[in-house]
Amino acid sequence: MVEVKKSQNKVNELSFLIWNVECCGGSGYGNNALLPNILNGIDIYNENVKPDIIMLNEFWRCDDYSLFEQALVDADYSVFNDSRKRKKNTNEVFIAIANKLKDIEIIDIIQPSEENCDNMPDLLSVILQWKGKRIAIVGTRIRWYGHVSEQVMKLRARNFSELLRHIDELKRKGIEDIYIGGDFNHCRVLDESAFLSEGEIQEVYKGYLQKDYNYHTIKLEFAKRGFQVITPINEFGSVKDSRSGVVRNAIKLDHLIVPASCKIINKEYMFKKGSSHAVLTATINI
Repeated sequence: MVEVKKSQNKVNELSFLIWNVECCGGSGYGNNALLPNILNGIDIYNENVKPDIIMLNEFWRCDDYSLFEQALVDADYSVFNDSRKRKKNTNEVFIAIANKLKDIEIIDIIQPSEENCDNMPDLLSVILQWKGKRIAIVGTRIRWYGHVSEQVMKLRARNFSELLRHIDELKRKGIEDIYIGGDFNHCRVLDESAFLSEGEIQEVYKGYLQKDYNYHTIKLEFAKRGFQVITPINEFGSVKDSRSGVVRNAIKLDHLIVPASCKIINKEYMFKKGSSHAVLTATINI
């Protein structure tokens, strides 16, 4: 059992930081270190803005991981990572929970197994008891599988189905308060602010490669399950082009998903050194 220290926090507010840190499975094509850029991008030393929940995806335990982890522990976080032996070209998810959240008990940690990981998205779930009920913090990344094609989008759709299966299983266990953050790799968003039915989704994405898996399908499937998708609307996109550095407004891949009953206090994309993905920060009232 992991023990989390106990202290005080603002009543009924949770702040989140979600970030694709582009370690690229330790392949050498992405970040080869977590210090200093990734650590600095989280801003854990400013008590006024430090997040309650940190979810990092496309994460890999680089050679300086122990220093990175210790910095978070020293900043009064409890940290959770993939317990499997690190493996080249296999991305992980990292979660940190601020100890200022009071009276937390960790119940379980769930990750893909060696047997089922080929079909699963990158995933790490921390199940905890807090405020008299069980909640789940789920960090995820729908895997890339290569440059966009019809087959690649079908593979991403399969990952998303497995994520939904995982969420459904948590709900069957009586866990209703589930918070999901990560990179959903759904490509360009069409008609961003609209909430579309299944038929409308088919019409809007007709002729596009993301017809089988897209932003509006994500919104619809989570709405069916009692969730809302938090995405900064009418801001710049969440990804810079790797060559030109240009931010395409229609590419918003990084989201936080929370129960529909939550009130959104703020949400923002902000680019930091170390990744072509923007940091997504959001605060909610639960």
